[in-house]
Amino acid sequence: MRSKRCSLFLLCCSLLCAFSVHGAAQTFTTLYSFSDVSYAAGSAPQGPLVNGVSGVLYGSTSEGGAYNQSGCSPNGGCGTIFSLTPPASQGGAWTESVLWSFGGTGDGISPFGSMAIGEEGVLYGATESGGANGQGTVFSLTPPASQGGAWTESVLWSFGGTGDGSGPVGGVIIGSSGVLYGTTPGGGANGQGTVFSLTPPASQGGAWTESVLWSFGEAGDGGQPYQGLVADHSSGVLYGTNGFIFSLSPPASSGGPWTEAILYKLKPGEDGHPVPLTIGKRGVLYGATSGNDRTNGGTIFSLKPPASQGGAWTEKTLWTFPATRTHARDGESPTGPLLFVKSTGTLYGTTQGGGTGKPVGSGTVFELSPPASRARSWKISILHSLYPMQGVAPLGGLIMLNGALYGVTPGGGSDAGGTVFSVVP
Repeated sequence: MRSKRCSLFLLCCSLLCAFSVHGAAQTFTTLYSFSDVSYAAGSAPQGPLVNGVSGVLYGSTSEGGAYNQSGCSPNGGCGTIFSLTPPASQGGAWTESVLWSFGGTGDGISPFGSMAIGEEGVLYGATESGGANGQGTVFSLTPPASQGGAWTESVLWSFGGTGDGSGPVGGVIIGSSGVLYGTTPGGGANGQGTVFSLTPPASQGGAWTESVLWSFGEAGDGGQPYQGLVADHSSGVLYGTNGFIFSLSPPASSGGPWTEAILYKLKPGEDGHPVPLTIGKRGVLYGATSGNDRTNGGTIFSLKPPASQGGAWTEKTLWTFPATRTHARDGESPTGPLLFVKSTGTLYGTTQGGGTGKPVGSGTVFELSPPASRARSWKISILHSLYPMQGVAPLGGLIMLNGALYGVTPGGGSDAGGTVFSVVP
């Protein structure tokens, strides 16, 4: 699974790196460039960033770091968790620090997907492989007690020992009472993947408790959920994608079974592959598909909950990117979860390819604005078209901090190992 997916990714990056896109209407800044030669600082960031106190950004790289062992990236390194600290004065350089390098103690290999930040600044995430059984882990990274000290990593769970799932590439999210939720594309009762929870111990120093909330593949509900989850914190309902858009509702009483529902079936020949979902106002879900390279280069869609319980959800395509065979000025193959801004209803996102370059670009950062009235359509604005020195194929979606958007690219940059960037809309 890993080698096939990585091969496709590297092929995509190599094709995109061959072209240059110029264009940019907004303020774009490359905050940091990772290296594909000197791997100590990490390389190929793919998961979403997390913002901490004082504007510090946290992220992960799927390659690089201090260690290399069997099962790690053939390019070198087992991955890192890093911080990026803003400059003390405007216009100064951001400072990158490696908080943890994976692979030195069998703690996991290649962190992908979303990280969560909990109380006291503890980071939580997942690795695709490694751990006690070689099938991936969920980990925590605790900040030092005093400034300048070392961060402390702990493996909270190693997958693959009890049919509990394998390869949690979608990362984790954090719910009420500090419970972590995530997906695995493999393992489970039917070998088609799971949704899992990890409950913190009742007392300090105790073991975390892993539970399989749902195993895919038995009730015609698809399988292999590579993408992560999003939670409606008011109800505790989890939402995800695996070719379907599904929900998983918590039990009415403690210890009961979770209830799965299929909200919408994507059309593989038309819609393409989905990216992680985002929740907007009144429980509306927003998502994107990568496209099918024939009739479209991806879509942005909404999924509106029914007016009455038990009714059907309503899907609506908000925007269709042009097909690959056309000049994809708006971008193609949207990636990562969309960013929803509650005050305006605006969506922000990235595309893996396209832009204003010829014949193909390195990806875009876009804004999708809601219509002023029901009769009108959503409007897209390209905030920036990337070219290889700025980064290639932005993944992981965007976060917003103090009015600026921040994201990552797994390739490109001045040292070809990917970048962290900002765009001021």
